[in-house]
Amino acid sequence: MQKFVITLCLLAFAAAALAAPATTPIRAVKPVSGSETPVFLGSIADPATYPRTPSSLDVGTQYQCGTTWYDYQHNGSSGKMVSVDEMGFVHITWTNGLDSLQQNRHVFYNVWDPTTETFLMGENGVQANSSTRGGYTCGTVLANGFYFPTYHQELTGGEAHTAVAIDFLPQTGAFTGFEPCYLYQGATPMEIIWPKIAKDINGVLHVVSCENPIGGAAGDPQRIYYSRGHPVFTDGFGLEITFDEFDDAVCFDQLDTVMVISPDVACSRSTDRVVIAWADSRDDLTSDTATQRNNDLVYIVSEDGGLNWGERVNVTNFIEPDWECASQDTPVCDMDTFRIYTDLSVILDEDDDAHIAFTTTCYYSLEGTVSRYASQIWHWGEDDGFVTPICALSPAWIDTNWADDFGDWQYGMQRPNLAIDTETGALYCAFVWADSANWSEGGIPMQDIWISKSEYNGNAWTMPLNVTNTNTGQFVPPGESAHERDATLAETITDWNGERWLHMSFVFDRDAGGAVGDNPTGTPTLNPVFYHRINIDEIPSWPLWNPLWPFFHVDSTDAPLALDDVPGELPSSFTLYQNYPNPFNPSTNIQFDLVRAGNVTLSVFNLLGQEVATLLNNELRSAGTHVMNFDASNLSSGVYLYTLKAEGITQTRKMILMK
Repeated sequence: MQKFVITLCLLAFAAAALAAPATTPIRAVKPVSGSETPVFLGSIADPATYPRTPSSLDVGTQYQCGTTWYDYQHNGSSGKMVSVDEMGFVHITWTNGLDSLQQNRHVFYNVWDPTTETFLMGENGVQANSSTRGGYTCGTVLANGFYFPTYHQELTGGEAHTAVAIDFLPQTGAFTGFEPCYLYQGATPMEIIWPKIAKDINGVLHVVSCENPIGGAAGDPQRIYYSRGHPVFTDGFGLEITFDEFDDAVCFDQLDTVMVISPDVACSRSTDRVVIAWADSRDDLTSDTATQRNNDLVYIVSEDGGLNWGERVNVTNFIEPDWECASQDTPVCDMDTFRIYTDLSVILDEDDDAHIAFTTTCYYSLEGTVSRYASQIWHWGEDDGFVTPICALSPAWIDTNWADDFGDWQYGMQRPNLAIDTETGALYCAFVWADSANWSEGGIPMQDIWISKSEYNGNAWTMPLNVTNTNTGQFVPPGESAHERDATLAETITDWNGERWLHMSFVFDRDAGGAVGDNPTGTPTLNPVFYHRINIDEIPSWPLWNPLWPFFHVDSTDAPLALDDVPGELPSSFTLYQNYPNPFNPSTNIQFDLVRAGNVTLSVFNLLGQEVATLLNNELRSAGTHVMNFDASNLSSGVYLYTLKAEGITQTRKMILMK
């Protein structure tokens, strides 16, 4: 392992010896071409059999910041319910149901003092909204400790609406809420709710919200809106928030019409860059057959603090099924069988590249079915533009006698939430995973919170670590469950007393399932809300999750799709892509695009500049996309560089072999 770290350090010297890689278009990982040997998943063990962490393991320390009868905190993406300021104070917000009837619901706040290791507002916190009802909250904090919870609220006799609150002084919990101006459908004010928030380097607040479904029923289309707020301070006191007006003097800018409540927003810590990502429906939204399950992942970028936005970029580009299916081989005709659902997390690294973690499930277009028990957590990085698995469950993962339904918006593995170590660049992803050995009296599996780490810019992730690991058995009655839900991470790792900490908050639900909504699967219980901090030294860097499972573009036989089966336009530029998977063992795939036919040389070098493999030696290749498989079984672990020469152009990229 030490040799491997040293090898990584030498990479900078090697980069100077060879041509630097050209900037490449943003795209998801491409499947293996039919002309090369694909990796079939049937020969790879399902990592869902990975043993769960022993119950005696104690990872981190928990502090209770409040309680709630209202177990659902979010229907989709969670944003950030925990934030840390530069003084080390930890700010937490949550939806607090004050009784079991689910109607008396408000936004609560607490702040943790690192010097005393206690909460300033006791174990219950204080109410942050002054409206008749509020909830579905997250927040952001300025370096000086001013905190801004966002939520949707109901005023007396009014519709629910997005609001952002400002604290009178840091850490006081004396909030005043402000709403962007209303939009109207005829004479009726629209309900634009479920907000997510981030602050930029100038202290401007960027908010993305979702409309309550257009038809008034869950599963109807809904619009996404962006708003931008400016905190107003006088003599050091937080007084109000003013919102920019867009076209037609409205405070909301419409981004899209979608089927799920998924948007999230992130800001750079050094520039004016802002990124918004969401799940974009692939269906015809004018049709009665549109579903919440058939989505791509898209994002947009503003380089000037939200004043102007670039074109929408489709990250996943799932391949349409063969609707004619002349072969009658339905599993193959399904083509891509992963789809984005309703939750994701976006963050920017120190180079201002976006990272998005997201959830998929197995979706079978021709059959019109979906497996909610099969779910996968993925990472996509803007710098290299391909998708890497973080953790996954196969369709065969669950065959126990559980209820047919986890509850609204629930999957077996879901709710990824990202954090970054700004000193090392390491990424952390928290998510919840249903425990196949623990379920409630109602037959709902209990979730634990797991964390994976990537020290490879998101290109490889560790086997997940169970950081809550509660165990109360089977057929557990209400009040005795140990069901962790709605975990979020503070955006960055922080230093305190020479140690580095990851900060997390979550609800400890005493009856698995959701007691809220039209499809309740649990019973209302009084649940603790916890702040959980973890020394990052407690999160191991090894072993790594198998980067070959699952493969991103597969049909429902788990076979990687062949590019030759997919119609498409010719490439617009000569491009050498990042290999996938990366790191790899022992084989990987190298993709390149040719604008026109020509002779191509593709070679692999070690860090000494010695050629160790030649995949193509001045061989004629047609215009289009090509993928070559590179088998490094005879090479030792380390960093290698691969170089493509064609059309009078040379491009080089690095790859990591880990055995």
